[in-house]
Amino acid sequence: MLSIYREANREKRGDAVPDRFKEPWKLAHPPVEAGPPPNVLPWDKLEADVARAQTSLDERMREVHEEYERAFHTYQSLDDITGGDS
Repeated sequence: MLSIYREANREKRGDAVPDRFKEPWKLAHPPVEAGPPPNVLPWDKLEADVARAQTSLDERMREVHEEYERAFHTYQSLDDITGGDS
């Protein structure tokens, strides 16, 4: 894509193109530092947080299921209310 831009630029210019147009473009790679990035939780703390979240999720799912079962067993079917057969 850069070569397309540079070629179009060459065609439209009245003067010489900059020397940098002759150089291939290179993506600069940021330095890689040893260790985790700043503000990252230690692995054991992260695992503990995930375990607590999973336990909480399991408990909420159990509560929802229990409430569903309670509602299901107290629900009156249409047949029970009308006394008729479907």
